[in-house]
Amino acid sequence: MRTIENELKASIQHLFGIHQDKLPREARFREDLGMDSLDTIEWIVELETRFKISISEEDALNFKEIGQVIDYLEQQTAETSLEEISVGQRLL
Repeated sequence: MRTIENELKASIQHLFGIHQDKLPREARFREDLGMDSLDTIEWIVELETRFKISISEEDALNFKEIGQVIDYLEQQTAETSLEEISVGQRLL
């Protein structure tokens, strides 16, 4: 079963060639992974596509570590799932 953490790490590996085993939750984007602002933008777009969500610029600027993004995505996807369930129930 694919988890949000696995998907997030797979996206970093796909875009930047950093193996998932080298990506602990505490890894910092700039200091540990060497991602610059352009890398970060590219990666945020990848996450938005992969998870079918929109990440605000303000939220994106607050991300410093992988764990923060995992927590954010878990919250966003849970809210999306709840909204879809709610819409589905109204249609019944």
